[in-house]
Amino acid sequence: MTGPIAIDIVLRENSDFEWDFTLRNLPSCTLIDIDAYGAKLTIASDYEGEEILSVDTDDYIIINTTTDVFQIDIPHTVIAAKKELFRTFGFEGVYDILVWPTKASPTVDPIAIAHGRVTYQRGVGTPS
Repeated sequence: MTGPIAIDIVLRENSDFEWDFTLRNLPSCTLIDIDAYGAKLTIASDYEGEEILSVDTDDYIIINTTTDVFQIDIPHTVIAAKKELFRTFGFEGVYDILVWPTKASPTVDPIAIAHGRVTYQRGVGTPS
């Protein structure tokens, strides 16, 4: 594995946020067995700032042990519920994604997967 990737993301009002990723051994590029892993995505106003949203393997992150894929799926209703908090920070923030090899022990061997800016994009239409 290499270091975390820096990539910006957009949370769109009225749209679910979905992101799937895998972990691979280098240089062989073989999938890592993630059966016992835990994961967390945290969004904050800024580095060391106020937390806006945090999701983990107990709510909106699924560990697919059949395919060894981490599946982040945040419903649009959860995103919309944070609109006013995002407004407070100019509809922008930062995020990071961490995983660790033992779900019950997040402080043991955590691995930073991704980080970057996050933008809350207000919507015009609704999914109804």
